[in-house]
Amino acid sequence: MYYFFLIWPNGMDKKQQILNLIPNKIFVKDFEINNLEKFIFKLYENHKHLKEKIDYLKNYKKSKICVCIVEHKSFDVIKIGKTKKSKYIEELKIKIRNLYNPKFDDNNKRIAPLEKGVSHNHIIHSSDTSKCTVHLLNILEINIKLNTNFIPYEIRRNPIKIFYMTDIYYSKKTFYKKYYPDELSNIFSNNINKKLDYKIIDTPVIIFFQSWLQNYGHFILDNLIPIFKIICTYQQDLYPKNNLILYLYRDTSEPINDKWKELLECFVSNVKYFNKDLLFKKAIISHQLFKGPWESTLNDSNNCKIFLNNFIDIIYKKFKVNRINDPKEIIYLSRKNAKWRRVLNEDKIKYKKISFEKLSFVEELEILNKTKIFITPYGAGIVSGFFLSKNSIIIIIYPKGFSYTRDCSTMELDILNKLGIKTICCNHNCEIFATTIYENNITNIDNLKKRDKDIEINIENLEKIVNNLNQNI
Repeated sequence: MYYFFLIWPNGMDKKQQILNLIPNKIFVKDFEINNLEKFIFKLYENHKHLKEKIDYLKNYKKSKICVCIVEHKSFDVIKIGKTKKSKYIEELKIKIRNLYNPKFDDNNKRIAPLEKGVSHNHIIHSSDTSKCTVHLLNILEINIKLNTNFIPYEIRRNPIKIFYMTDIYYSKKTFYKKYYPDELSNIFSNNINKKLDYKIIDTPVIIFFQSWLQNYGHFILDNLIPIFKIICTYQQDLYPKNNLILYLYRDTSEPINDKWKELLECFVSNVKYFNKDLLFKKAIISHQLFKGPWESTLNDSNNCKIFLNNFIDIIYKKFKVNRINDPKEIIYLSRKNAKWRRVLNEDKIKYKKISFEKLSFVEELEILNKTKIFITPYGAGIVSGFFLSKNSIIIIIYPKGFSYTRDCSTMELDILNKLGIKTICCNHNCEIFATTIYENNITNIDNLKKRDKDIEINIENLEKIVNNLNQNI
């Protein structure tokens, strides 16, 4: 939940001392208010008694205030008089007022709940509830940009930008808001038609724009993991609660397939679509630019590793599959029915062959959970390798002449490494080559043409790799 602290003009000279006392800040900004009395009227529109309490501010006409938005995760609402408030926010506000409010001439004079000698010419105000925060955000036209560096996992991708926004209208494939971040200008308009019969959504939701509608690997990399990051960032928790509704925007009227929907519901309470006029009172909305040069950098922070391992753990628990610590099987992932990157001589491979296309996800998970050595041609199989047990091994066979630094591969290898899965990369001749995780490295575009060719592999060399692994396990 988000609360605000507002430093009035008579407290701006103590601004830094006040901000130093406020933890969990996600937004701090000064605002020049042209008509303070009008602003106060808007802020306290339904609280006449509060407006009367701050008559001392009427001497400030055009004035500067400071707004600080904080995240407070605990539900600690108590009733003070007739008003419900956060106990923590209220106590912090009283502490700051005791320190910095102007003093009475009479040191023994006291007006509860402040200490003796402390006047009620308050230098700070705070919201009672998160609903009050939404009201202030709308008055000052604030969109909160959340700190996505909390989990900087994106290699070979631009960091996701996440915004907490209020009062978003939707109608006929367009989103409407009086003010919106520049990053969202291609999908937002400020020409709102408020006469439509909007269905009002009061609870916070995630609005996510799905990319790559048909590709499983991209669904995991560029949709499911980013959605998990959005939830973790919003809740500031690497193992977040599954209590948010996802509104999934797709460039098609078709709903997402059941297999992918099951995966989404590992992290969100429900998946809904934009099939009517809607008004979102509170929403977390993201933007990701799939265009180089990539801005992400290598990051081996503990947060990244915990984030990715929790992602896998949550999925296993949702599907009620108990993880095996000592898997035994050797599996080859067939691309026989794929459109491209088929291994033309795979019938001669002696290892157990599987194909995930017609399996449910829980069946896929159960197979991967039992697999010690997982052999896959380059493609979505690398992403399936994310669900192997720790210390399992994935052998990735790259197309002839195709560089592992191109496309998603760098990101996939980095994720596998953070999940504790050993990777062996080899060419079509099954000759192992060393890999280095590069950031922002893009090979020549002509190299991309070699990615989707069908190939024959050297099965004898593949068997040597597997036999050597078996001897050393």
